[in-house]
Amino acid sequence: MKMTSARAVMVGMAVAMATPAMSATYLFNFTAPGYTGSGQFHTLDAAPTTVVGIDGLLNGNAITGLSSYAGANQTLLAAAPYFTLGGISFDAGGVSYNLYDYGGSGITNSIDNPGGGVVALTQLSTISITEMTGGVPEAATWAMMIFGFGMVGASARRRRNVVAA
Repeated sequence: MKMTSARAVMVGMAVAMATPAMSATYLFNFTAPGYTGSGQFHTLDAAPTTVVGIDGLLNGNAITGLSSYAGANQTLLAAAPYFTLGGISFDAGGVSYNLYDYGGSGITNSIDNPGGGVVALTQLSTISITEMTGGVPEAATWAMMIFGFGMVGASARRRRNVVAA
């Protein structure tokens, strides 16, 4: 009886560990007159979703993280225009930037200087956003696989040999 309850506990743990992570990474590239940006949006689930992290480069300056500039809602949509009016705001080179859809007229890039004044409102020339799919298993997958190998080994070890009479 002890072995049955122990197996039930182990199976329950394996099922709990097998829950997939709900995160996604999106690669982005954009250009506008005087601007070139590329990097990654990090989200907790598939688009449409909220961006929780960002990294990359804008005009050679490291993107240092998300910002609250322009009341950004940090929402990434699954297809063009990719952004809402609130947009996705981030900092790079001491300046805050906001990528957003301006009233359905296309994707624009609003640039704010450190003093808070708007420097430019520039239409993006090109933008591409693609979901990154990885081939590296999640930690839960590795744990479940190792657990499975352990169970196979344990059952092989405990197997009793039947002696022919």
